[in-house]
Amino acid sequence: MNEAISFKKIKIEQQPCIAFILAHPDDESFIPSGTIAKYSHQGIKVIYICATRGEKGHDGNIKGQIPPDELKIIRINELERACKILGINDLYVLDYPDGHLNELNPSEPIYRLVTFLRREKPDIIITFDPTGISNHKDHITVHKWVTHAYYLCNNPFYKTERQEIYTPVKLYYLTVPSHHLISITNSKEQKRYIDNKITTIINVTDYLEEKKKAIRCHQTQCFNIQRVFKFAGGMDELDDHEYYILAHCNIPGYAYEVMENDLLDGIC
Repeated sequence: MNEAISFKKIKIEQQPCIAFILAHPDDESFIPSGTIAKYSHQGIKVIYICATRGEKGHDGNIKGQIPPDELKIIRINELERACKILGINDLYVLDYPDGHLNELNPSEPIYRLVTFLRREKPDIIITFDPTGISNHKDHITVHKWVTHAYYLCNNPFYKTERQEIYTPVKLYYLTVPSHHLISITNSKEQKRYIDNKITTIINVTDYLEEKKKAIRCHQTQCFNIQRVFKFAGGMDELDDHEYYILAHCNIPGYAYEVMENDLLDGIC
C-alpha cells in the first residue's frame, strides 16, 4: 500500500465487498477482469450487476445474425462462464433493453440500484467513467445511474422498501488511458482529459491468463475480440495494469500523495 496522508481508516465489520455495475455481458471481461480476478482470489466478495442481456450485440456467427431472443440467452451463458473463471460471487442481470438505456426514465433503474445496494451494502462501487470508455450510450447511461444511486444510498429522504440507508466507502470510475485505445474508440482528446483524472492503477500481471480466458468466453463477440486484442489478432496489447478514477470517498480526510495501487486503501 502507499504511504497515505494522515487520516483515520474506516473499519468494516465483515469481509470487504466490491460491486461492479456495467452495461453488457463482456464488459466485466474486456476491461476490469484482471482486477476482479485479483480481488476474488484474495477472498474479497465481488458482485457484478449487468444492466442488459446484450441482445443487440454483434455475434460471431459467420452464417448471419442470431435472433435477439436467442442471442441474449447465449450471451448470458457466456457471462456466467466468465464470472465463474473470474471468481465473481454473485451475478445480477437487470434485463433492460440493450442499446436503449438512454431512452428509459432513469428514476426506475436508479431506484432498483439503490434498493439493491442498500441490501447488499458493498463497500466499493465501480462503474464506467463519464465517457463510457468507448462513448457507448449504454455505458454513459449506466455511469449516470450508478453515480446518482451512490449518492442516494445514505440519503434518509430517499425511501426504498424495507431497506435501511447505508454509506458506501468509495465510488470508482473504470477507465482506459488513451494510449490503450487504438481499437476501442476515436475519442482520443476526450480520453486524454480523462487520463489526467486517473487516481488508481491496479497491477494485474498475475491474472492475465484469467483475463484472456474470461474474454474468450464471449464467443458471440469474436469479431470484436479479434479486432481489439492482440492475443486474438487485434491491435491492442493486453495491459497488465487496470485504471480507475476515485470519484468520491467517504473516509474523512482521505488523500494520497501518490497514485493508489489498491482499491481497499483506507479500509481495514
